[in-house]
Amino acid sequence: MRRVLLSAVLLAWAAGAASAAADSGFAVTARAASYPIDWTIRDVVTDAVSGRVYAVGEAEGGDVGVAGFEADGTFLRYVDFPAATIERVGAAAVAPDGRLVIVGSTEIGFPQPALSRAAFVLRFDFDHPEGLEVRLLGDEIPLRSQVAQSEAVGVAVDADGAVYVSGWTNTSYYPTTPGAARVEGGGFGMSGFGPVADGFLTKLDADLETALSTFVGGHGVHCVGGSGCLSSVPHTVASQVALGSDGSIYVAGVTNTLEGLATPGAFRETCLCSRMTGDLFVARLTADVSRFEYATYVGGGGQTLESEVYGAEGATGLRVLDDGSAVVAGWTYAPNFPTTEGALQTRFGGGEDVSAGRDGVLFRLSPDGAELLFSTFLGVEGDDTIEGLERVGEEWWATGVAGGSFPGAGVGPRFVARLSPDADSLLAAVRTPVGITGGFLAASGDGVWAAGPESPRLTRLSVAAPEVTALYALANAAGSRDTGQVAPREIVSLYGVNLGPAEGAVADLSAGPPPDELAGLQLEIAGVRAGLLYAGPTQINAVATGAIKEGFPVDAILRRDGEEIARIPLYSVIWNAQAFAGPDRAAAALNPQGLPVGPDRPLLPGETVALFLSGAGVPHPFFSPVVEASIDDRSAEIAYFGQAPGLIDGVTQLNVRLPDELGYPYDVSPRPLTVLVGRQESEPVLLWIDNRR
Repeated sequence: MRRVLLSAVLLAWAAGAASAAADSGFAVTARAASYPIDWTIRDVVTDAVSGRVYAVGEAEGGDVGVAGFEADGTFLRYVDFPAATIERVGAAAVAPDGRLVIVGSTEIGFPQPALSRAAFVLRFDFDHPEGLEVRLLGDEIPLRSQVAQSEAVGVAVDADGAVYVSGWTNTSYYPTTPGAARVEGGGFGMSGFGPVADGFLTKLDADLETALSTFVGGHGVHCVGGSGCLSSVPHTVASQVALGSDGSIYVAGVTNTLEGLATPGAFRETCLCSRMTGDLFVARLTADVSRFEYATYVGGGGQTLESEVYGAEGATGLRVLDDGSAVVAGWTYAPNFPTTEGALQTRFGGGEDVSAGRDGVLFRLSPDGAELLFSTFLGVEGDDTIEGLERVGEEWWATGVAGGSFPGAGVGPRFVARLSPDADSLLAAVRTPVGITGGFLAASGDGVWAAGPESPRLTRLSVAAPEVTALYALANAAGSRDTGQVAPREIVSLYGVNLGPAEGAVADLSAGPPPDELAGLQLEIAGVRAGLLYAGPTQINAVATGAIKEGFPVDAILRRDGEEIARIPLYSVIWNAQAFAGPDRAAAALNPQGLPVGPDRPLLPGETVALFLSGAGVPHPFFSPVVEASIDDRSAEIAYFGQAPGLIDGVTQLNVRLPDELGYPYDVSPRPLTVLVGRQESEPVLLWIDNRR
């Protein structure tokens, strides 16, 4: 039974997920070399003069970090700025002189109250980081103040090197300048339901001194009376900022305030807010921030709906065109988000059930803020968002999270899409695993550099003929994301388009180990051919060599009939263990009777379950790695760790004895389990457990 179950699991995994198309319209034209850094990317920016590309984020421990690459993807160096406090990076930009500007928030520390934070602006030359300049905003708070928090989320730099910062603050002491449009905010402080906060827009001159500053937001929230009003907390976030060619300043974000934001004649003067959720808004200010040329709500939702999820929205991208119109990307839960006739998608993809998830949105607002020139959803059932936006030529390129049937070639829960200039047609779309796309796009010539928060590398995409072969990712076959790493004997999956034969080819394993050539394809990892298990149009599965040494950059090279067609840079590790699971992340597991675990055959507390891993390394005669397992954050006993009998080389069996007692809920439900092999913790998989008492 064990062999039958695991064979079925591996065959299902080998076939890959069905894609809506075999062609993508994208080519991979460069990759930034893999870098072994434990961090989270928050933005990707390019230098228009040098062509350099920078990934900016937070290193482990909360330090600000930057990885720099040449225009062709060659790794330059990694720079971080160690600090005693934890930083949150909001966004980054490149100044005309090539210096990097990074904004975010940092803990203020004593003598301010605990949890107080100030917005920060960092500026430095990447080649000479010792010249770092730092400016804090919102840090000059009287000691009597409550918890004071200010966070910079968006940034732009003009031709003179002035820096424009947007974000939110919960303190009335945040600096504003005389004559600004709003020197008094719509509410400040803390409540049990979060900060009472207003948006802000601040201009720093070339010396990082405050030149102009104003609050951005309104006042008053939806409240029907009674105790429900306790959770009605006014909150405005100006998450995006961009500059017009005439010097005007644009901000976009989300607010739940009802009054004092919208200007007369704007597209929508009324916020369709519920108690705790808000609408997208867009505002255009004069160059001296003395006046709102317009401010408008753009969103869906409703005041009378019971669901507080309905209407929740976010702005994740803002671009200003030469005519002064603003293009905004983001996401919404609201089926009644406004769309325009002839747009790509006028119906909410998640249906009328607000619990179904979000849709991405993309819209263009007229220069006077009075009309939507185009507006479209981008999404299907499930959760879809647009997280990054860029303009390439006349096209709009978007990246984000893709739901189950999101259109496009390839396989995975992230996407990059090309939309027509008026957002009335989808020109191309590709889906990738986690770790390749889904978060950020930075324009680069005729294409973009793409990444997600978890990306181990940057990938440059450009327009291509539909039939072009493109290799997007290499991941542990048992996992869901590209980590940029590979371990000895790891079973890996390569994802892309036009990789192998349309009908797919499965290796015959009855006569011995996997062959090193299948359907005319060969895969070389660390200079040694891998054993091929499956080759199809969007996925190739293989077993890496056991001779991989730890701590070196290596390449995975895909060849067709001996000719190289693609390569991916990786970093070699001893262990990169993941547990096999199905599409819903339910573990491929056997109970003590050797039968598959599932909702109709759950485990009991105290029972032993057999799991199957890829990337657990090569057995060593003298030492074994540290192996641990936990379920619901409770430690579980390891009963066996070794080669899986009767299965292909590269599959490791792990027997885990569950704790005798598990906490709430006391029902039959899937519980998350993680495995640690060596220094590498796996992604969670789900085990069905009967915890009824």
